[in-house]
Amino acid sequence: MASPITILKNEEQLYKASNIQDAARFMANHLNISKLKLYDPIERGYVYNIPYYVEEDEYVFFAPEAVAAKRRVEMEERGHKNARRVWLIPANPNDYDLELAFQRYDTIDWRRSYNYENGDLLFIYVSGHIKQVRYKAEVVQGYIDLSDNTYK
Repeated sequence: MASPITILKNEEQLYKASNIQDAARFMANHLNISKLKLYDPIERGYVYNIPYYVEEDEYVFFAPEAVAAKRRVEMEERGHKNARRVWLIPANPNDYDLELAFQRYDTIDWRRSYNYENGDLLFIYVSGHIKQVRYKAEVVQGYIDLSDNTYK
């Protein structure tokens, strides 16, 4: 079954592909690179809303939500290399009041130590006197420019 994929470049529609092979072929011609290098970014792009950057240009890939949801389930059940990753990360309550932050805000900007990507799951281990995994969060934006950070 063909799964249409819309490609945006810097928020403008660039191409409407009939499937991932067509999207990879178009992008390979557009960027003058091997289409084999594009399957993973396209798949992670439409499944987890992860943009693909080439220099200053941002490429975004969309598929119908039902198609993306079905592929997400398939990848996660099979442990596919493009499935979202699961992280265990520490949080020191003496450095940051995570409990208060989760109570007050819908979204928290987190200093990244690793390459978290959209869709990745973070289990947050609270150290200090608590010593427990207390929170589960999903990455909704893998990289935030420091100037965009609202709460420091």
